[in-house]
Amino acid sequence: MLKTKIFRRFGWLSCLLIASIPLLWGCGEDGKETREEDSKWAERESSFQNMIKKDKMGAMDFSSQRDSPAPELRTAETDEEILKEPLRDGALGVVGPESGELSDYGKKTLNGVQLALDEVNKAGGVKGRQIEFFHKDTASSVAGTLAAADAMIKKNVLAIIGSPTGEVTFSATKPLNDTRTILISAGTRRRIGTTGVYHFRNTQEETAAIPELLRYCIQEKGFKDFAVFTSMVNDFSIELAAYIKNSLMLQGAPLSKELFLWPETTTYITEEQSSINVQVRKLKEGKIPDAFIFTGDLEEGLKVLKVLREEGISIPFVCGEDIVEGGFLEKAGKMGVGTIAYAGFDPDSQEPHILKFTADYKDRYGEKPDRISALAYDAAKIVLSAAEKSPSWRSGHLIKEIRATKDFKGVTGITTFTESNEVVKRPTIFEVKEKDGKPQFTAMTGYR
Repeated sequence: MLKTKIFRRFGWLSCLLIASIPLLWGCGEDGKETREEDSKWAERESSFQNMIKKDKMGAMDFSSQRDSPAPELRTAETDEEILKEPLRDGALGVVGPESGELSDYGKKTLNGVQLALDEVNKAGGVKGRQIEFFHKDTASSVAGTLAAADAMIKKNVLAIIGSPTGEVTFSATKPLNDTRTILISAGTRRRIGTTGVYHFRNTQEETAAIPELLRYCIQEKGFKDFAVFTSMVNDFSIELAAYIKNSLMLQGAPLSKELFLWPETTTYITEEQSSINVQVRKLKEGKIPDAFIFTGDLEEGLKVLKVLREEGISIPFVCGEDIVEGGFLEKAGKMGVGTIAYAGFDPDSQEPHILKFTADYKDRYGEKPDRISALAYDAAKIVLSAAEKSPSWRSGHLIKEIRATKDFKGVTGITTFTESNEVVKRPTIFEVKEKDGKPQFTAMTGYR
Protein backbone atom coordinates (compact mmCIF):
# COMPACT_ATOMS: atom_id res chain seq x y z
CA MET A 1 0.00 0.00 0.00
CA LEU A 2 2.83 2.36 0.97
CA LYS A 3 4.70 1.63 -2.26
CA THR A 4 1.57 2.34 -4.27
CA LYS A 5 1.09 5.71 -2.54
CA ILE A 6 4.73 6.65 -3.09
CA PHE A 7 4.51 5.70 -6.76
CA ARG A 8 1.33 7.70 -7.34
CA ARG A 9 2.73 10.76 -5.59
CA PHE A 10 6.32 10.82 -6.75
CA GLY A 11 6.53 8.57 -9.81
CA TRP A 12 9.12 6.05 -10.99
CA LEU A 13 12.26 8.07 -10.18
CA SER A 14 11.48 8.35 -6.48
CA CYS A 15 10.56 4.67 -6.32
CA LEU A 16 13.92 3.83 -7.89
CA LEU A 17 15.76 5.94 -5.35
CA ILE A 18 13.83 4.37 -2.47
CA ALA A 19 14.54 0.89 -3.84
CA SER A 20 18.26 1.80 -3.80
CA ILE A 21 18.29 2.59 -0.06
CA PRO A 22 18.97 -1.03 0.99
CA LEU A 23 22.02 -1.06 -1.30
CA LEU A 24 23.41 2.12 0.23
CA TRP A 25 22.50 1.08 3.77
CA GLY A 26 24.60 -2.07 3.48
CA CYS A 27 27.77 0.02 2.96
CA GLY A 28 29.92 1.20 5.83
CA GLU A 29 31.28 4.74 6.18
CA ASP A 30 34.36 3.69 4.26
CA GLY A 31 32.19 2.36 1.39
CA LYS A 32 33.14 -1.30 1.93
CA GLU A 33 30.49 -4.02 2.16
CA THR A 34 30.93 -7.13 4.23
CA ARG A 35 31.83 -10.39 2.48
CA GLU A 36 28.48 -11.88 3.45
CA GLU A 37 26.55 -9.00 1.87
CA ASP A 38 28.78 -9.11 -1.20
CA SER A 39 28.05 -12.82 -1.59
CA LYS A 40 24.29 -12.28 -1.29
CA TRP A 41 24.27 -9.59 -3.94
CA ALA A 42 26.43 -11.73 -6.23
CA GLU A 43 23.92 -14.57 -5.90
CA ARG A 44 21.04 -12.24 -6.69
CA GLU A 45 22.86 -10.79 -9.70
CA SER A 46 23.64 -14.28 -10.97
CA SER A 47 20.01 -15.34 -10.53
CA PHE A 48 18.82 -12.22 -12.34
CA GLN A 49 21.20 -12.77 -15.24
CA ASN A 50 20.09 -16.41 -15.52
CA MET A 51 16.47 -15.27 -15.65
CA ILE A 52 17.27 -12.82 -18.46
CA LYS A 53 19.22 -15.50 -20.31
CA LYS A 54 16.30 -17.94 -19.99
CA ASP A 55 13.84 -15.32 -21.20
CA LYS A 56 16.01 -14.56 -24.25
CA MET A 57 16.30 -18.24 -25.09
CA GLY A 58 12.56 -18.83 -24.94
CA ALA A 59 9.29 -17.94 -23.30
CA MET A 60 8.84 -18.11 -19.55
CA ASP A 61 7.30 -21.32 -18.19
CA PHE A 62 4.25 -20.68 -16.00
CA SER A 63 3.66 -24.34 -15.17
CA SER A 64 5.76 -24.26 -12.00
CA GLN A 65 3.43 -21.63 -10.55
CA ARG A 66 0.39 -23.66 -11.53
CA ASP A 67 1.50 -27.10 -10.35
CA SER A 68 3.35 -26.34 -7.12
CA PRO A 69 1.58 -27.99 -4.17
CA ALA A 70 0.72 -25.95 -1.10
CA PRO A 71 3.64 -25.73 1.35
CA GLU A 72 3.60 -27.40 4.80
CA LEU A 73 -0.03 -28.59 4.62
CA ARG A 74 -0.66 -32.22 3.72
CA THR A 75 -3.61 -34.59 3.61
CA ALA A 76 -3.87 -37.88 5.43
CA GLU A 77 -2.19 -40.41 3.14
CA THR A 78 -2.15 -43.84 4.78
CA ASP A 79 -5.23 -45.83 5.77
CA GLU A 80 -4.10 -45.56 9.38
CA GLU A 81 -4.07 -41.75 9.15
CA ILE A 82 -7.35 -41.53 7.24
CA LEU A 83 -9.24 -43.83 9.64
CA LYS A 84 -8.46 -41.40 12.46
CA GLU A 85 -10.50 -38.73 10.65
CA PRO A 86 -14.21 -38.31 11.48
CA LEU A 87 -16.81 -39.50 8.98
CA ARG A 88 -18.51 -36.73 7.02
CA ASP A 89 -22.28 -36.26 7.07
CA GLY A 90 -24.32 -36.78 3.92
CA ALA A 91 -24.65 -33.10 3.01
CA LEU A 92 -23.24 -31.09 0.12
CA GLY A 93 -22.53 -27.46 1.00
CA VAL A 94 -22.74 -24.33 -1.11
CA VAL A 95 -21.17 -21.04 0.00
CA GLY A 96 -21.82 -17.91 -2.01
CA PRO A 97 -23.42 -14.46 -2.09
CA GLU A 98 -27.17 -14.95 -2.38
CA SER A 99 -27.67 -11.28 -1.49
CA GLY A 100 -25.64 -8.11 -1.94
CA GLU A 101 -23.75 -6.76 -4.93
CA LEU A 102 -22.28 -10.14 -5.93
CA SER A 103 -25.52 -12.10 -5.63
CA ASP A 104 -25.64 -12.97 -9.32
CA TYR A 105 -22.58 -15.20 -8.86
CA GLY A 106 -24.02 -16.86 -5.78
CA LYS A 107 -27.43 -17.57 -7.27
CA LYS A 108 -25.97 -19.11 -10.42
CA THR A 109 -23.69 -21.33 -8.34
CA LEU A 110 -26.63 -22.34 -6.18
CA ASN A 111 -28.76 -23.18 -9.22
CA GLY A 112 -26.10 -25.36 -10.81
CA VAL A 113 -25.43 -27.35 -7.63
CA GLN A 114 -29.14 -27.77 -6.85
CA LEU A 115 -29.83 -29.15 -10.33
CA ALA A 116 -26.94 -31.63 -10.12
CA LEU A 117 -27.88 -32.79 -6.63
CA ASP A 118 -31.53 -33.30 -7.51
CA GLU A 119 -30.52 -35.44 -10.51
CA VAL A 120 -28.28 -37.64 -8.35
CA ASN A 121 -30.86 -38.00 -5.57
CA LYS A 122 -33.58 -38.83 -8.08
CA ALA A 123 -31.35 -41.59 -9.48
CA GLY A 124 -30.93 -43.17 -6.02
CA GLY A 125 -28.50 -40.86 -4.25
CA VAL A 126 -24.95 -41.73 -3.22
CA LYS A 127 -24.32 -45.21 -1.84
CA GLY A 128 -28.09 -45.51 -1.58
CA ARG A 129 -28.42 -42.37 0.57
CA GLN A 130 -30.14 -39.11 -0.26
CA ILE A 131 -27.69 -36.20 -0.05
CA GLU A 132 -28.82 -33.09 1.81
CA PHE A 133 -28.53 -29.66 0.18
CA PHE A 134 -27.00 -27.20 2.67
CA HIS A 135 -26.28 -23.62 1.60
CA LYS A 136 -25.34 -20.37 3.32
CA ASP A 137 -25.46 -16.78 2.09
CA THR A 138 -22.25 -14.75 2.47
CA ALA A 139 -24.11 -11.48 1.80
CA SER A 140 -21.19 -10.52 -0.49
CA SER A 141 -18.86 -9.96 2.47
CA VAL A 142 -15.80 -11.49 4.12
CA ALA A 143 -17.56 -11.62 7.48
CA GLY A 144 -20.47 -13.42 5.87
CA THR A 145 -18.09 -15.89 4.23
CA LEU A 146 -16.37 -16.70 7.52
CA ALA A 147 -19.75 -17.25 9.18
CA ALA A 148 -20.87 -19.47 6.30
CA ALA A 149 -17.64 -21.49 6.45
CA ASP A 150 -18.11 -21.96 10.19
CA ALA A 151 -21.63 -23.28 9.57
CA MET A 152 -20.26 -25.72 6.98
CA ILE A 153 -17.60 -26.94 9.40
CA LYS A 154 -20.18 -27.50 12.15
CA LYS A 155 -22.46 -29.29 9.68
CA ASN A 156 -19.52 -31.55 8.74
CA VAL A 157 -20.41 -31.43 5.03
CA LEU A 158 -18.90 -33.80 2.46
CA ALA A 159 -17.48 -30.80 0.60
CA ILE A 160 -18.29 -27.19 -0.26
CA ILE A 161 -18.95 -25.80 -3.72
CA GLY A 162 -17.89 -22.15 -3.60
CA SER A 163 -18.97 -19.26 -5.80
CA PRO A 164 -16.18 -17.70 -7.92
CA THR A 165 -15.83 -14.55 -5.82
CA GLY A 166 -12.67 -13.48 -4.03
CA GLU A 167 -14.02 -13.62 -0.49
CA VAL A 168 -15.42 -17.13 -0.95
CA THR A 169 -12.33 -18.48 -2.68
CA PHE A 170 -9.70 -17.12 -0.32
CA SER A 171 -10.93 -15.63 2.97
CA ALA A 172 -11.87 -18.87 4.75
CA THR A 173 -9.02 -21.09 3.58
CA LYS A 174 -7.38 -21.39 7.03
CA PRO A 175 -10.39 -22.67 9.02
CA LEU A 176 -11.35 -24.97 6.14
CA ASN A 177 -7.86 -26.45 5.87
CA ASP A 178 -7.53 -26.70 9.65
CA THR A 179 -10.71 -28.79 9.77
CA ARG A 180 -9.90 -30.73 6.57
CA THR A 181 -13.02 -29.40 4.86
CA ILE A 182 -12.88 -29.67 1.06
CA LEU A 183 -13.77 -26.61 -1.03
CA ILE A 184 -14.13 -26.62 -4.81
CA SER A 185 -14.25 -23.13 -6.27
CA ALA A 186 -16.57 -23.27 -9.27
CA GLY A 187 -15.22 -20.65 -11.61
CA THR A 188 -12.46 -18.63 -9.96
CA ARG A 189 -9.71 -17.55 -12.35
CA ARG A 190 -7.12 -16.98 -9.67
CA ARG A 191 -4.71 -19.80 -8.95
CA ILE A 192 -5.37 -21.54 -5.66
CA GLY A 193 -1.78 -22.89 -5.53
CA THR A 194 -0.71 -22.16 -1.96
CA THR A 195 -4.12 -21.76 -0.32
CA GLY A 196 -4.22 -25.31 0.97
CA VAL A 197 -4.42 -28.96 -0.02
CA TYR A 198 -8.17 -29.12 0.65
CA HIS A 199 -8.87 -26.42 -1.91
CA PHE A 200 -9.72 -27.21 -5.56
CA ARG A 201 -10.98 -25.33 -8.59
CA ASN A 202 -12.47 -26.69 -11.82
CA THR A 203 -11.90 -23.67 -14.05
CA GLN A 204 -9.84 -24.03 -17.20
CA GLU A 205 -6.41 -22.42 -17.00
CA GLU A 206 -5.71 -19.38 -19.16
CA THR A 207 -2.27 -20.90 -19.72
CA ALA A 208 -4.03 -23.80 -21.47
CA ALA A 209 -6.75 -21.78 -23.21
CA ILE A 210 -4.51 -19.11 -24.75
CA PRO A 211 -2.28 -21.48 -26.78
CA GLU A 212 -5.40 -23.13 -28.23
CA LEU A 213 -6.89 -19.76 -29.14
CA LEU A 214 -3.69 -18.63 -30.87
CA ARG A 215 -3.19 -21.98 -32.57
CA TYR A 216 -6.60 -21.54 -34.19
CA CYS A 217 -5.73 -17.98 -35.24
CA ILE A 218 -2.35 -18.94 -36.69
CA GLN A 219 -3.00 -22.36 -38.20
CA GLU A 220 -6.65 -22.17 -39.21
CA LYS A 221 -7.08 -18.46 -39.97
CA GLY A 222 -3.56 -17.87 -41.26
CA PHE A 223 -2.85 -14.75 -39.18
CA LYS A 224 0.83 -13.78 -39.37
CA ASP A 225 1.19 -10.95 -36.86
CA PHE A 226 -0.77 -9.52 -33.95
CA ALA A 227 -1.47 -6.43 -31.88
CA VAL A 228 -2.16 -6.83 -28.14
CA PHE A 229 -4.24 -4.31 -26.19
CA THR A 230 -3.76 -4.24 -22.40
CA SER A 231 -5.96 -2.38 -19.93
CA MET A 232 -3.57 -1.21 -17.20
CA VAL A 233 -6.34 -0.73 -14.64
CA ASN A 234 -7.36 -4.40 -14.89
CA ASP A 235 -5.13 -6.98 -13.16
CA PHE A 236 -6.64 -9.84 -15.15
CA SER A 237 -6.00 -7.98 -18.41
CA ILE A 238 -2.33 -7.52 -17.50
CA GLU A 239 -1.97 -11.20 -16.58
CA LEU A 240 -3.79 -12.36 -19.71
CA ALA A 241 -1.62 -10.15 -21.92
CA ALA A 242 1.49 -11.75 -20.40
CA TYR A 243 0.20 -15.24 -21.22
CA ILE A 244 -0.64 -14.14 -24.77
CA LYS A 245 2.79 -12.65 -25.43
CA ASN A 246 4.42 -15.74 -23.98
CA SER A 247 2.34 -18.02 -26.21
CA LEU A 248 2.96 -15.91 -29.31
CA MET A 249 6.68 -16.24 -28.69
CA LEU A 250 6.42 -20.02 -28.29
CA GLN A 251 4.40 -20.34 -31.50
CA GLY A 252 6.77 -18.10 -33.45
CA ALA A 253 4.18 -15.44 -34.22
CA PRO A 254 5.32 -11.79 -34.31
CA LEU A 255 3.84 -9.26 -31.91
CA SER A 256 3.92 -6.19 -34.14
CA LYS A 257 2.19 -3.67 -31.87
CA GLU A 258 1.50 -3.33 -28.15
CA LEU A 259 -1.16 -0.90 -26.98
CA PHE A 260 -1.66 0.14 -23.35
CA LEU A 261 -4.64 1.99 -21.92
CA TRP A 262 -3.96 3.73 -18.60
CA PRO A 263 -6.64 5.13 -16.27
CA GLU A 264 -6.95 8.91 -16.32
CA THR A 265 -6.30 9.10 -12.57
CA THR A 266 -2.76 7.67 -12.84
CA THR A 267 -0.02 10.17 -12.00
CA TYR A 268 2.18 11.37 -14.87
CA ILE A 269 0.00 9.70 -17.50
CA THR A 270 -0.72 11.82 -20.55
CA GLU A 271 -4.13 12.30 -22.11
CA GLU A 272 -3.01 10.23 -25.10
CA GLN A 273 -2.09 7.27 -22.88
CA SER A 274 -5.61 7.18 -21.43
CA SER A 275 -7.42 7.59 -24.76
CA ILE A 276 -8.83 4.57 -26.58
CA ASN A 277 -8.98 6.57 -29.83
CA VAL A 278 -5.31 7.54 -29.70
CA GLN A 279 -4.19 4.01 -28.84
CA VAL A 280 -6.25 2.46 -31.65
CA ARG A 281 -4.90 4.95 -34.21
CA LYS A 282 -1.40 3.65 -33.50
CA LEU A 283 -2.39 0.57 -35.48
CA LYS A 284 -2.28 2.72 -38.62
CA GLU A 285 1.38 3.58 -38.08
CA GLY A 286 2.98 1.20 -40.55
CA LYS A 287 1.46 -2.14 -41.52
CA ILE A 288 -1.81 -2.96 -39.77
CA PRO A 289 -1.56 -6.35 -37.99
CA ASP A 290 -3.64 -9.33 -39.10
CA ALA A 291 -5.54 -9.53 -35.80
CA PHE A 292 -6.23 -7.42 -32.71
CA ILE A 293 -6.08 -9.22 -29.35
CA PHE A 294 -8.06 -7.54 -26.57
CA THR A 295 -7.54 -8.61 -22.93
CA GLY A 296 -9.90 -6.33 -20.99
CA ASP A 297 -13.51 -6.61 -19.85
CA LEU A 298 -16.75 -6.53 -21.84
CA GLU A 299 -17.63 -2.86 -21.34
CA GLU A 300 -14.20 -1.64 -22.40
CA GLY A 301 -14.08 -4.19 -25.20
CA LEU A 302 -17.25 -2.80 -26.77
CA LYS A 303 -15.76 0.71 -26.71
CA VAL A 304 -12.52 -0.46 -28.29
CA LEU A 305 -14.34 -2.46 -30.97
CA LYS A 306 -16.48 0.57 -31.84
CA VAL A 307 -13.40 2.79 -32.25
CA LEU A 308 -11.66 0.15 -34.37
CA ARG A 309 -14.54 0.04 -36.81
CA GLU A 310 -14.97 3.85 -36.84
CA GLU A 311 -11.29 4.14 -37.77
CA GLY A 312 -11.87 1.79 -40.68
CA ILE A 313 -9.84 -1.02 -39.11
CA SER A 314 -11.65 -4.25 -39.91
CA ILE A 315 -9.18 -6.83 -38.59
CA PRO A 316 -10.62 -9.62 -36.38
CA PHE A 317 -11.22 -8.89 -32.70
CA VAL A 318 -9.66 -11.71 -30.64
CA CYS A 319 -10.47 -12.01 -26.94
CA GLY A 320 -11.10 -14.12 -23.84
CA GLU A 321 -14.27 -15.65 -22.48
CA ASP A 322 -15.48 -12.46 -20.76
CA ILE A 323 -16.61 -11.33 -24.19
CA VAL A 324 -18.59 -14.49 -24.94
CA GLU A 325 -21.04 -13.74 -22.14
CA GLY A 326 -22.70 -10.57 -20.94
CA GLY A 327 -24.63 -9.67 -24.08
CA PHE A 328 -21.69 -8.95 -26.40
CA LEU A 329 -23.57 -9.92 -29.56
CA GLU A 330 -26.65 -7.88 -28.68
CA LYS A 331 -24.54 -4.80 -27.99
CA ALA A 332 -21.92 -5.17 -30.74
CA GLY A 333 -24.30 -6.20 -33.51
CA LYS A 334 -22.65 -6.72 -36.89
CA MET A 335 -19.47 -5.00 -35.65
CA GLY A 336 -18.80 -8.23 -33.78
CA VAL A 337 -18.78 -10.47 -36.86
CA GLY A 338 -15.36 -12.10 -37.16
CA THR A 339 -14.66 -11.93 -33.42
CA ILE A 340 -12.73 -14.96 -32.15
CA ALA A 341 -12.82 -16.01 -28.50
CA TYR A 342 -12.34 -18.98 -26.20
CA ALA A 343 -14.72 -20.17 -23.50
CA GLY A 344 -15.15 -23.08 -21.14
CA PHE A 345 -18.84 -23.65 -21.83
CA ASP A 346 -20.96 -23.77 -24.96
CA PRO A 347 -24.68 -23.42 -24.09
CA ASP A 348 -25.60 -24.07 -27.72
CA SER A 349 -23.69 -27.34 -27.98
CA GLN A 350 -25.56 -30.22 -29.60
CA GLU A 351 -23.89 -32.87 -27.45
CA PRO A 352 -26.70 -34.86 -25.76
CA HIS A 353 -25.60 -34.35 -22.14
CA ILE A 354 -25.17 -30.59 -22.66
CA LEU A 355 -28.50 -30.32 -24.49
CA LYS A 356 -30.19 -32.02 -21.53
CA PHE A 357 -28.46 -29.82 -18.97
CA THR A 358 -29.32 -26.64 -20.87
CA ALA A 359 -32.97 -27.66 -21.33
CA ASP A 360 -33.41 -28.75 -17.69
CA TYR A 361 -31.78 -25.57 -16.40
CA LYS A 362 -33.93 -23.34 -18.59
CA ASP A 363 -37.12 -25.19 -17.62
CA ARG A 364 -36.32 -24.80 -13.94
CA TYR A 365 -34.87 -21.30 -13.76
CA GLY A 366 -36.32 -19.60 -16.83
CA GLU A 367 -32.97 -18.71 -18.43
CA LYS A 368 -30.08 -20.35 -20.23
CA PRO A 369 -27.19 -21.51 -18.05
CA ASP A 370 -23.88 -19.68 -18.23
CA ARG A 371 -20.28 -20.56 -17.41
CA ILE A 372 -20.72 -20.19 -13.64
CA SER A 373 -23.85 -22.32 -13.30
CA ALA A 374 -22.31 -24.95 -15.61
CA LEU A 375 -19.08 -25.11 -13.59
CA ALA A 376 -21.06 -25.38 -10.35
CA TYR A 377 -23.10 -28.23 -11.84
CA ASP A 378 -19.93 -30.07 -12.87
CA ALA A 379 -18.25 -29.44 -9.50
CA ALA A 380 -21.21 -30.96 -7.66
CA LYS A 381 -21.25 -33.99 -9.98
CA ILE A 382 -17.50 -34.52 -9.44
CA VAL A 383 -17.85 -34.43 -5.63
CA LEU A 384 -20.85 -36.77 -5.64
CA SER A 385 -19.10 -39.18 -8.01
CA ALA A 386 -16.06 -39.18 -5.71
CA ALA A 387 -18.30 -39.84 -2.69
CA GLU A 388 -19.85 -42.82 -4.50
CA LYS A 389 -16.43 -44.35 -5.26
CA SER A 390 -14.80 -43.46 -1.94
CA PRO A 391 -14.14 -46.27 0.61
CA SER A 392 -15.50 -43.95 3.30
CA TRP A 393 -16.77 -40.40 3.69
CA ARG A 394 -13.62 -39.24 5.42
CA SER A 395 -11.75 -36.28 3.95
CA GLY A 396 -8.63 -38.32 3.21
CA HIS A 397 -10.57 -40.80 1.09
CA LEU A 398 -12.71 -38.13 -0.58
CA ILE A 399 -9.78 -35.96 -1.58
CA LYS A 400 -7.98 -38.95 -3.11
CA GLU A 401 -11.04 -39.75 -5.22
CA ILE A 402 -11.45 -36.14 -6.36
CA ARG A 403 -7.79 -35.95 -7.36
CA ALA A 404 -8.19 -39.27 -9.18
CA THR A 405 -10.85 -37.72 -11.44
CA LYS A 406 -9.74 -38.42 -15.01
CA ASP A 407 -11.58 -37.60 -18.23
CA PHE A 408 -14.80 -36.67 -16.42
CA LYS A 409 -17.29 -35.80 -19.15
CA GLY A 410 -18.93 -32.67 -17.82
CA VAL A 411 -20.96 -29.93 -19.45
CA THR A 412 -17.88 -27.68 -19.32
CA GLY A 413 -15.70 -30.22 -21.08
CA ILE A 414 -13.49 -33.17 -20.22
CA THR A 415 -12.07 -32.64 -16.72
CA THR A 416 -8.94 -34.18 -15.22
CA PHE A 417 -7.52 -33.04 -11.89
CA THR A 418 -3.80 -32.65 -11.22
CA GLU A 419 -1.97 -33.40 -7.98
CA SER A 420 -2.02 -29.66 -7.26
CA ASN A 421 -5.86 -29.60 -7.31
CA GLU A 422 -6.07 -27.75 -10.63
CA VAL A 423 -7.69 -29.09 -13.78
CA VAL A 424 -6.62 -29.94 -17.29
CA LYS A 425 -9.27 -28.90 -19.82
CA ARG A 426 -9.51 -27.88 -23.44
CA PRO A 427 -11.38 -24.68 -24.22
CA THR A 428 -13.97 -24.23 -26.92
CA ILE A 429 -12.95 -21.77 -29.63
CA PHE A 430 -15.76 -19.60 -30.98
CA GLU A 431 -15.98 -17.39 -34.03
CA VAL A 432 -18.81 -14.90 -34.56
CA LYS A 433 -20.55 -15.62 -37.85
CA GLU A 434 -23.78 -14.43 -39.40
CA LYS A 435 -26.64 -16.89 -39.51
CA ASP A 436 -30.06 -15.89 -40.83
CA GLY A 437 -28.92 -12.28 -40.78
CA LYS A 438 -27.89 -12.37 -37.12
CA PRO A 439 -24.38 -12.65 -35.66
CA GLN A 440 -23.84 -15.59 -33.33
CA PHE A 441 -20.97 -17.40 -31.63
CA THR A 442 -20.21 -20.59 -33.54
CA ALA A 443 -18.07 -23.33 -31.97
CA MET A 444 -15.25 -24.35 -34.29
CA THR A 445 -14.98 -28.05 -35.15
CA GLY A 446 -11.85 -29.59 -33.66
CA TYR A 447 -11.52 -26.79 -31.09
CA ARG A 448 -14.10 -27.88 -28.53
